[in-house]
Amino acid sequence: MIARSGCHRNAGPGRTIRHIGARRDRAWGAAVGAFGGGHSLEFRMTSDVHSETSKTPALAAMYAGYAVGAVGIGLGFSKSSAVGALKPVMLLTVGVLGLVSFVRHVVFHRSDAARMGWDRGAPNNFQIEVGLANLAWGLLAFATVGWHWGVSAEASVALIFALYLLGAFVLHVSAIYGGSEQRSGAAAWGPALATVVLAGIVGWFALAALAASHFKPFG
Repeated sequence: MIARSGCHRNAGPGRTIRHIGARRDRAWGAAVGAFGGGHSLEFRMTSDVHSETSKTPALAAMYAGYAVGAVGIGLGFSKSSAVGALKPVMLLTVGVLGLVSFVRHVVFHRSDAARMGWDRGAPNNFQIEVGLANLAWGLLAFATVGWHWGVSAEASVALIFALYLLGAFVLHVSAIYGGSEQRSGAAAWGPALATVVLAGIVGWFALAALAASHFKPFG
């Protein structure tokens, strides 16, 4: 026992540090090897995080937003004038849906990423940017109606929303045919078709209100 103590004392700090480093490297190698299959520890941790992320919050927000948006469209079709029809569409289909989409993309970003099959265990700046865009036109939709900015302002915000959705539809189709879309079948085409239908309906309400108010190029 005394001889061993002397050996440790004579080893010096340099050998002690190297000994600790060697033990650390062996432990790391054992941890990587335990996962097997040639996969790195980082990849396995990412996969585990992905598998544990629930899609439910994002799906609930998405369907709630679509339901409110559909109510806005239904109320719009029930109006007798094109100008009056645009208001419920602005408040519910553009406004509320925009705010709910912001929550889905930003607050529930991990759940939304898992829903789309691209969760990487960290915030995706693309999702955050999309959420902020949704927040922008959602707030503007409330402002144009609540502060009576007029038909031209309401229709302009609605057309921005519709054009954005049209661009998103083009990207959806490009991803499906290009092979980068993680989903397939109805899971891939359903959101794409819903996007272009919503773009067409909102754009139609906006253009009809402009035409009824005789704004150029309709007046």
